[in-house]
Amino acid sequence: MKRLLRSILIGKKIVLDGNEGKIIDETQNMLTLEMAGRRKKIIKKCHRMTIDGYDISGEDLVGKPQARIKKKFR
Repeated sequence: MKRLLRSILIGKKIVLDGNEGKIIDETQNMLTLEMAGRRKKIIKKCHRMTIDGYDISGEDLVGKPQARIKKKFR
């Protein structure tokens, strides 16, 4: 799971609130998803999601993608 948190999330499969989709963009505080043919923006901090089979808290994803590479996860 630590490897997933340090990787680029664009293109990864996501399950959020029982709906499947794909991550198409990522900023410091938001994810843009494509779910059922529609784009949806969500705030990372407010959600718990499953990415590639791993249950992840959105609070672990907050921050710029390039800064997450250096971040220490326990």
